[in-house]
Amino acid sequence: MYKDVLYFIFHCIDALVCPLVHRNDDTIDLNRLFALLCTMSRPQKERIVEQTPHVVYFKPKGVPLIHLDEVVLSIDEYESLRLSDHCGLTQNEGASRMGIHQSTFQRILSGARQKVSEALVTGKAIKIEGGTYRLPEEVLQGSARPGPALRGTKGEPLRCICLDCGKIVAHKRGVPCMSMTCPECGSQMMRYDE
Repeated sequence: MYKDVLYFIFHCIDALVCPLVHRNDDTIDLNRLFALLCTMSRPQKERIVEQTPHVVYFKPKGVPLIHLDEVVLSIDEYESLRLSDHCGLTQNEGASRMGIHQSTFQRILSGARQKVSEALVTGKAIKIEGGTYRLPEEVLQGSARPGPALRGTKGEPLRCICLDCGKIVAHKRGVPCMSMTCPECGSQMMRYDE
């Protein structure tokens, strides 16, 4: 019985790995096997993000979105920029707030600064999304509010704007502006903050 189980496991591994590492002459390509093993890393640790961004898209003024390349900044990269550059925390303090090591915080922050500078210098749009993060327990339990509020900083209702034709519409609760299309021209909408 054990022999049958081992035989089954061997054939499963053989079916998964061999097509990736065999050459045409049915010998194993050690370079491809090594590359495959190197890409099998452990999953990233979730970073604590205290505040998700209120605005998730930035673009150069006067350039239609269709003509722009994007730089994607992850939520955890945004948080590292917020803590370090906006709040003025040291890397150790920022790392502690995000629940990661200082060296990881430095690497995330360096990558975020690189992406932002690339977008500024080359005229690309910045899109903030994704990443490996979680909200702190007090946010999840309701004592603090995750994400943007439903009203702007001046108390007015939030709105969405078409970057191509300039049409402004009311923000629909639970529907991100980026997933809405303009009723006038059909282009993608963005969050509008005055």
